[in-house]
Amino acid sequence: MRKIILRSLAIARRGALDLSILAAWAAVVTGIMLTIFYTRSCQGDPPCQSPSDFGLFFIAAVGAGLVLDDERLLVVGFMVVHFLSTMFFVISLTAPGLLGLTGPAMSDSMLNMSIVIAFKFQFPVAVLLSLLGSGTGAFIGDKLRLSG
Repeated sequence: MRKIILRSLAIARRGALDLSILAAWAAVVTGIMLTIFYTRSCQGDPPCQSPSDFGLFFIAAVGAGLVLDDERLLVVGFMVVHFLSTMFFVISLTAPGLLGLTGPAMSDSMLNMSIVIAFKFQFPVAVLLSLLGSGTGAFIGDKLRLSG
């Protein structure tokens, strides 16, 4: 009985660790998106992403792939991370309207604009780089675990 309890506690602890890794990955992706949005002045439609920005998306995904053990969780988590980062990005841009600091017309237009910008930030290049990076990180992580 004691072995069963200890095993279930270990599984629960591993699940909490995996969730915290996915939350950290979502926070990094959101931070990259917000930094690009607030620091770049575009000549045309936003987003103005550079190759170094795409490299940051890739490196964040490689880091998550290195740490996560389960490939199934990595693929599902990759989708969850981009969904959460889109939500966090939209909430941060629409926060003045949500807090009642702007009028309803301005908050509606900010909501529409932030959703469009969030999808332009991520699709298709950043999402594909995250998928490739997480797969690369999982591959490297497996090789390191086998040799270590």
